[in-house]
Amino acid sequence: MHIEPLRRRARGIGLAPLVDVVFLLLLFFLLAARLDPLQQLPIETRDGGTADSVATTLRLDVAANGGLRLDGVPCPHDALVTRLRARLAAEPGSTLVIVPERETPLQTLVQMTDLARLAGAQQLALIEP
Repeated sequence: MHIEPLRRRARGIGLAPLVDVVFLLLLFFLLAARLDPLQQLPIETRDGGTADSVATTLRLDVAANGGLRLDGVPCPHDALVTRLRARLAAEPGSTLVIVPERETPLQTLVQMTDLARLAGAQQLALIEP
């Protein structure tokens, strides 16, 4: 007696599970994304300057490790606001130029601009190294 094996029909790849997985991934990434708008820093650009503006600048060097130098003098973080207030009171209307090292984190630069605004600096300039 000869029995023939049952022939199974070839089934196509079902797309329903794939669609479900893609939908769940899309839903996950939509919920995980930040929905609030990004905070922006107002930065003004200018075309050059005059000799008078160069004479009334303060320079703040920011090292990659967080070290600060105000006009070449080392300055600890906790004394930065008081020193800047004193310098800005002595030279009103001066521009604070922030010069970071190339590896300085962006968060450190944001903190320095916040401290400068807290000290009363009205004009800030950020120079790319």
